[in-house]
Amino acid sequence: MKKEQRYYMYGSSAPKLEKVDIAPLQFPSDIVQPQVQPKPRTGKKVQQKKNILYKLQLLGCTMIFFIGCLILMIGYSAVSYQQKNIEQMNKNLQALQKENAMIQGEIGQSMDLKVLEEKATQQLGMVRPKEHQVINIEIPKASHTVRYQSTEVPSTEISFLSSVFRFLVKGW
Repeated sequence: MKKEQRYYMYGSSAPKLEKVDIAPLQFPSDIVQPQVQPKPRTGKKVQQKKNILYKLQLLGCTMIFFIGCLILMIGYSAVSYQQKNIEQMNKNLQALQKENAMIQGEIGQSMDLKVLEEKATQQLGMVRPKEHQVINIEIPKASHTVRYQSTEVPSTEISFLSSVFRFLVKGW
């Protein structure tokens, strides 16, 4: 028996091994030489058509992108225009509300009985009637108009649906 000698080689993590000849593997012939299908030859015309198609697709995508951006910009400009209109209308509304409040104050002052009597006596030369010239009349409260209150008159109109429903119930 021959004693094996193994020596360590620097720079390697494995001991030095003797060279052993291994027979090469033999593969079947169809695996070694696969049948390769030849690529179809593309002529210059086919390649040019592909290039034109690619360019058209790129152009279409670019146009769609820019049209989308344009629509977005138009939308933003419409929104900002409407916001400016709203601000202008709010300013007008505030001015009208102030004017309305001033007019209501003037109306309230002119409705004061003391102010009316003073104007009538001083400016128009009217005289307050004497006691025997005044006749008191009693008017029912239902005929009085109430100042600063809205009155809703009950509707006596019959809606179309209720008339159809009544017809169906009574008519059949």
